[in-house]
Amino acid sequence: MSSISALIFCRNDIDKAVGLINDLYNTVDEIVVVDSSDARNSRKLLSTKKTEELTKLRIYHAIALGLADPLFMYGMGKCRSEWVLLMGTDERLSPALRKDLKKLIETDSAKAFTLRNYIMLNNKKATDFVTWQIRIFKKSSASFKGLLHEQPEINGAVEKLGDDKYCIKHYVVRMLSGKSSIEYDKLEKYERFTYRMFNDKISEYFYEKNVLGKNESQKSLLGNLIMGALVLYEKLTLKSPAQELTNFDYGIFYSLKYRPLITQTKNEKIRMELKDEKAKRLSDIANWKREPDSQKILEISKIIHRIGITKFLELDKEKTIIQLNSKYKNKRQGINLLMELMNKKYREKYMEKTVT
Repeated sequence: MSSISALIFCRNDIDKAVGLINDLYNTVDEIVVVDSSDARNSRKLLSTKKTEELTKLRIYHAIALGLADPLFMYGMGKCRSEWVLLMGTDERLSPALRKDLKKLIETDSAKAFTLRNYIMLNNKKATDFVTWQIRIFKKSSASFKGLLHEQPEINGAVEKLGDDKYCIKHYVVRMLSGKSSIEYDKLEKYERFTYRMFNDKISEYFYEKNVLGKNESQKSLLGNLIMGALVLYEKLTLKSPAQELTNFDYGIFYSLKYRPLITQTKNEKIRMELKDEKAKRLSDIANWKREPDSQKILEISKIIHRIGITKFLELDKEKTIIQLNSKYKNKRQGINLLMELMNKKYREKYMEKTVT
């Protein structure tokens, strides 16, 4: 019988992490937690493992970078099982999926599964908009770039679990406000696009590359039509593939990005917040273009888009994690540190090439 590891990332949300561990404990073969908590909360998690005799639980410490995504490859490397279940501390599997998980992975055809993810605001479904996410996959067939809320690249067939009883429910207290939202805002400035990058992003949405795998024959008709229209638009308006999007075209991108959530959100207050968020993004882009380091940020965005944060900062390597843990143990961590590391790496590795 195939075994499966649950992979969880934690930063000071110990009670939620322990709740998820207990919820999955009899479902999976091992639980790997990559813990980025402060010293007090890390001790609390280790103490819980000991007192509750959680022998399936293995804990690794990694410096807090504000996001879990850049550490996905590192965490995946710590999983002993070939199959991996990726979960957030505020998420839970549906009862049917928890019951049938081991049965589902007994397959020779699929390398990964995609399933529905519902946002539950104060224990109630916040929106009719459903995201399809790959959360169950073979680690030998999966890779992550470390981008925000990314889907893994799957080398092979991906099966879509269409039955609604197989889903993940994401429990949140708020959708947009709070410290985490403010931190994400800082990183958004690195989501800058050239027309080539924009076309790649759109193709991911409409070709469903991350849902269907790399089989070229699985590209959708709608995807081909939209990409054809984009290329024609760029040719008619004399856009260069290496040119950054105009403010008008950023408006198109964010309209595509926010429209499903805005139109299908049940709560009027949240709908207005999403509209304000969209307007703020567009205002921010215009301001960032005028900043002195605008070109450098665009160049870093190109690198991240091409190879990912994980490879750029070598965060999949044990040596890198050990060095960062030691160097920044008693220093400020989070998104600011992640941006500091990206800027430093760019100065050291890429600006030297430009100068020479």
